[in-house]
Amino acid sequence: MPRIPDATQLGYSVPQTRTPRYKDNSRAIVSEAVDQFTGTVGKLAYELQDKEDSFNYGLAKSTLAQADMAARKQTEDWYDSERAKSPNPEVFTMPAQNLEAHYYELMKPAQEKSSAMIRGKRDRILFDEDVKTHIGNSGLQVREFGKAKELSAGRASLAATL
Repeated sequence: MPRIPDATQLGYSVPQTRTPRYKDNSRAIVSEAVDQFTGTVGKLAYELQDKEDSFNYGLAKSTLAQADMAARKQTEDWYDSERAKSPNPEVFTMPAQNLEAHYYELMKPAQEKSSAMIRGKRDRILFDEDVKTHIGNSGLQVREFGKAKELSAGRASLAATL
């Protein structure tokens, strides 16, 4: 049976084209969507953790400030009770270092409690340094209170001897 000649046999140049094949990009699209989703979730988790850390820092500072006020009050009350126990309360004197040491003893548990509220290691180290500065300044103020009490007791004893 005779064959029908094709165009190339007749001398025509026929461009060879391939029919476009369907290209499946669904895996790439899903992968990109998952990447965007995980990035968004990670960003939200970081923002939430940052807000929680800020809240915990504020809560810890507030707890420490309340403990500081209570410790100062207890130190003054302790001084007054020791003064009341003395045989001559008008000329009672207590070294300022004793008051300062008593204040530091009262603040140590509060410092540990407030420090435990901070979860991040670096944040806790930073908070501890801030607390040391705060307690050091407060300790100096308690010492000044003790010095003022020593001076007033000295004046009272001088007045009593005159």
